[in-house]
Amino acid sequence: MTDFGVIAAMVTPFTKNDTVDEAALRALVDRLISEGVHGLLPSGGTGEFTALSDDERRQVIRIVTEQAAGRVPVVAHTGAASTNAARSLTEFAAEAGATSALLAVPFYETVNEQEAIRYYKEVGASTKLPLIAYNHPPATGFTMTPDFLLELVAEVPTVKAVKDSSSDIRHMHALTARHQDRIAFLTGVDMLFGPALACGAKGAIMGSTNILTPLFVRMWNAAKEGNAAELNKLWQKTLPVATFIETYPYTASVKAGCEILGHPVGTVRSPFAPLEADACKLLEKMLKAAYA
Repeated sequence: MTDFGVIAAMVTPFTKNDTVDEAALRALVDRLISEGVHGLLPSGGTGEFTALSDDERRQVIRIVTEQAAGRVPVVAHTGAASTNAARSLTEFAAEAGATSALLAVPFYETVNEQEAIRYYKEVGASTKLPLIAYNHPPATGFTMTPDFLLELVAEVPTVKAVKDSSSDIRHMHALTARHQDRIAFLTGVDMLFGPALACGAKGAIMGSTNILTPLFVRMWNAAKEGNAAELNKLWQKTLPVATFIETYPYTASVKAGCEILGHPVGTVRSPFAPLEADACKLLEKMLKAAYA
């Protein structure tokens, strides 16, 4: 399977008037590319897609693909609460210039395995874009086991990879060790980036890439060069920040990190709250240590 590399699950910048901040979003695209990121993912969980209107999701995808201008692949998150909505958004992403689509299964009402396969099959039938399944049980209530994923790719050949945010080490080992000739494994768990690379993961899609791109790219390069000592050293440097982000409110932490690094992206949308001042100070200390 093809390598995907380090893909940033981008935040969505907002203005003080709570609209999508186009200038800040374009600046974020340019910064991430300049730092060596291998791909961009707009309108995902870190991008607060559940708080965006349909028009805003399209706006974000359009802006990112325009600004990327082919410099790196754009993986649009087009998952939705219904097949029709996911299909429509995926069609738009293709027209806008995205190179693939990541889809979480419908949420709130948990799907079963056959419903999940039908969802990917119907979306896949309406687009030529390669699809990436998104395994995020805490958000969807549905777990994509290795057996399910093998059935999925047999039924829907356009599914080429899985972003796995389950934190299930057993599944990661099974997929990386035995099944990457059929489906590429991409980790979505920031704390597990180092171990995932050591196991042979084909890449990662993570929110902390907004603030750790240079270090994550170095980790990727170390893994490709077979430099286990360097990979572990860099993982240990990034682990406190990744652990912080996974422990505190996730998107608020990533946005606070952007602010700390001098790249303001606004706050999270209501009802969620920005990171508290004491937590911001702790994150700033961790970021300084990571980049030291």
